[in-house]
Amino acid sequence: MAKLKILVADDHSVVREGIRRLLESEADIEVVAEAEDGLDALEKQSRHQPDLVILDLKMPRLNGTEVTRQLCATSNPPRVLILSGFYCEDSLRAVLDAGARGYLLKGGGAKDLLPAVRAVAAGRYFFSRQLQFDVVGAYLDKSFRAEKSSGIQQLSDRERQVFLLIVEGYNTGRIAEMLSISPKTAEKHRASIIRKLGVNTPVDMVRYAIRHGVIQAESWGRRQA
Repeated sequence: MAKLKILVADDHSVVREGIRRLLESEADIEVVAEAEDGLDALEKQSRHQPDLVILDLKMPRLNGTEVTRQLCATSNPPRVLILSGFYCEDSLRAVLDAGARGYLLKGGGAKDLLPAVRAVAAGRYFFSRQLQFDVVGAYLDKSFRAEKSSGIQQLSDRERQVFLLIVEGYNTGRIAEMLSISPKTAEKHRASIIRKLGVNTPVDMVRYAIRHGVIQAESWGRRQA
């Protein structure tokens, strides 16, 4: 019987190691790779083709919501289970819109991890008990699904990566290094983003990202502190 192949993506090595130990205590589960940031997760998924990705919501370089969207848009998409240290309705809506099937709070301990993995791998939804079930149910009924931003949808995958890295505070030279593209190409993407979104400066991009739910103001403020 083939094992369930899993990629674990979290920027804390201690968390990754703990998850790996728990998962590999199961005879039918194999952790095929670990990733320490969002771009690393995309690269490892492409290389190892896991069945399921356990993904931290707040990671460097590319956040969990955007990684989920890109993973679920591949030709052979894995199931995605989100791990998060906090819960808010906007985050839940965003990751479910992106294609995730589970949202697990880290504070809930390890008891829910294996049931969550089993459920999501089987194509079902799984949420931590601490979540507000009426909110989850309302989302799944599509009764309060937020309208998607047509501007963000106009961006290509690479433009979205550049946009999010600019919002994170990186300049185009550093972004070019991180994405393995030329500075000229990075500048072209930046110009295209400005044209499509109608924003001119990095501050404008941050405001746009917060206004359209791409990032949360509180978490962005903590990263900049």
